[in-house]
Amino acid sequence: MLNTLVKVARLFFRTPEKGAETLVYLAADAAVKGVSGKYFIDLKPALVSRKYDSIENRKKVWDYCVRVIATVEAVRADGSSTAYEYSPV
Repeated sequence: MLNTLVKVARLFFRTPEKGAETLVYLAADAAVKGVSGKYFIDLKPALVSRKYDSIENRKKVWDYCVRVIATVEAVRADGSSTAYEYSPV
């Protein structure tokens, strides 16, 4: 039973290496130097669904990132915890 679940899960999940591949590419490859404001999937630029691509949603994402960064910076300054322990949920 467990073997079957693992096989099914592999269809939907990526290895950590595969999951990091696009991020590493964007951080290190000269081909995308200076590229900004794009959304990438599997090393390629992709379109964001019109349903989600709105000024309101962009603002929500920006505000979320600002809150996370502020929390991480506060944790670092305080020294009472690690950044990895932050959870927005």
